[in-house]
Amino acid sequence: MASIEREVENALLNVVSGVTGVNFFTSERGTARTMPSVTVQAQIGSEELVPFSGVFKTPTTITYVARADTTARADFDAKFYDILEQLYRDPDLASYLTSHSNMTFYVAKVTGDSPAVISQNRTWSRAMTLDITATATKIFSPLNISGLSLWLKADAGVSKFSYNYASTIVISGTSNPSFAGTYTADSVPTWDYVNERVNTYSLTGPTGKSIYWDTEEFLLSSTGEPDYSFASSNGVNWTASSYIAQIVITGFTGVYSGANGTYNGNGNYFTRVGGGFYIDADQLKDTASEILIATAPVGYSGSWTPTSYESSVTLTNAGTTSVNGIYTRSDSLDGLNSFSASGGRIIYYDSGWFTGGTEYFSNDLRDWIIENGDSPAPSASVGTSARSVGTPTSTASSKPTGSISGSVTNSTVNTDNVTGWADQSGNGRNAAQQSETVPTYSLVGGKSFVIFGSYINMSVPTIWDNVQFVGTIITVAHFASSDDGILLSQESEFGLFEFGRGYASTNAPYIQTSENDPSDTIVSSSDANNNTNYVIGTTFNGSSASLYLNGASVGTGSVNSNTGTYNTSIGGASSIAEMIVYDRVLTTPERQQVEAYLNSKYAIY
Repeated sequence: MASIEREVENALLNVVSGVTGVNFFTSERGTARTMPSVTVQAQIGSEELVPFSGVFKTPTTITYVARADTTARADFDAKFYDILEQLYRDPDLASYLTSHSNMTFYVAKVTGDSPAVISQNRTWSRAMTLDITATATKIFSPLNISGLSLWLKADAGVSKFSYNYASTIVISGTSNPSFAGTYTADSVPTWDYVNERVNTYSLTGPTGKSIYWDTEEFLLSSTGEPDYSFASSNGVNWTASSYIAQIVITGFTGVYSGANGTYNGNGNYFTRVGGGFYIDADQLKDTASEILIATAPVGYSGSWTPTSYESSVTLTNAGTTSVNGIYTRSDSLDGLNSFSASGGRIIYYDSGWFTGGTEYFSNDLRDWIIENGDSPAPSASVGTSARSVGTPTSTASSKPTGSISGSVTNSTVNTDNVTGWADQSGNGRNAAQQSETVPTYSLVGGKSFVIFGSYINMSVPTIWDNVQFVGTIITVAHFASSDDGILLSQESEFGLFEFGRGYASTNAPYIQTSENDPSDTIVSSSDANNNTNYVIGTTFNGSSASLYLNGASVGTGSVNSNTGTYNTSIGGASSIAEMIVYDRVLTTPERQQVEAYLNSKYAIY
């Protein structure tokens, strides 16, 4: 019975070990006990329930002793109550002891404490008594069976992804245009798992002002302004994105004097205050006729260059000789005005065609076609002249001006997206993100599952590394739809090794030791239906493989030997609550132990 007593004593020492400044001992006496000390002594009592139940009452005493000549009474009492306080656990002491020992505790509570006394050897001594009822029966763990390679369970070790984003940015400082104010995220942005960054989103601020996150930087803009005025990589430090905002032109004369004035714009397009003219890129145009009048200097500061216009047309070799001659026209804002020659002859523009009387017509002044005139049609040469615009010059001013800074408030998004799954076997085969899209964590019927969509899986360090596929896989899984639900797969020298459900458009579980040979596939005689939890297992030894569904044998057969290479993956159109992998074929009792453990935990069959 000493083992139960010692388990109880060690478990209680674990409970009070958080108290500092004391030395801890069990009832077993091997060395002198250094004061101040805490000693736990358990004594096996009567067997509870029925004979041979293995459940025993185990009354226990915890004694605290300190030297009276070096420890004040008040200090001694305070330390005693520190120890006592450790025994009042949430949710309860029995649950804590069970989870931190190899026993199951049914009752564990403090029933009393003794008054302080001063013994003859000058020590303070005070004890507390506990009512303990426990059993030495150990809870089964897959770790109890040798050869454990991988143990994943969704109720432990799952890393759910969280990320931060700037939910509020307060802009301060003086600028033109003004951007001061508070900007709040319009929505919670999603996460880009491939590039590991927040996807695009916007923050709205004062009227007409907004901040846009383009996945690389924040862009601050205002309605009517260019795409953005300031940029920042962190929302705190902002850099102006200067652009030409205003152009003042002087020096146009004659018919073009109306082009003088102030033009407002956004760096690429400007309109004249009062109308009539506009600037598009480097071109000054008349609004009504779209005549290109002049081109801008670099940066819109300096002298403008007048454009040329078609000022003359010379017609020769016309069959109707009276058409031949030189036709001229003056510079004008009406680019469609007519050409004239001696004798009242004219070439006028009408609905896209230049016509010379009724004899010939052309749509570009260069190529002429016979209408009523004699053959041949005339040949033409076109002369150009620079527009007479005066000596126009301009000055330009830029925006934004001033400087700003930002204060950022981040918000955290906690997701159910699974980016890691810690191996509980102690082998460090932690599952990690492999596909662009990650699986999710969810409770299904109150039980934890990692849910893998189609083509979503996780990678684990290679289990069968250049060795023959020999082992046991037992898992708790369910499948949302009739699909090729993969539980575990690995590359091999003869094609993919795969364990899953959905073989050949059925809902049957299967074990495939080589995808290159159909004879290397064992298919279950029973289906695993959709949206139902199952304990699905397989054993394989290089020459044969077997399948088990809810503890029953559902398929066995011969397979060819195959050697694993790399890339072990789990998941794919499947939901997994727990997966246990051994590097050997378990005996029937061992396999049944694992199946019973899973069935008891998940209440499947």
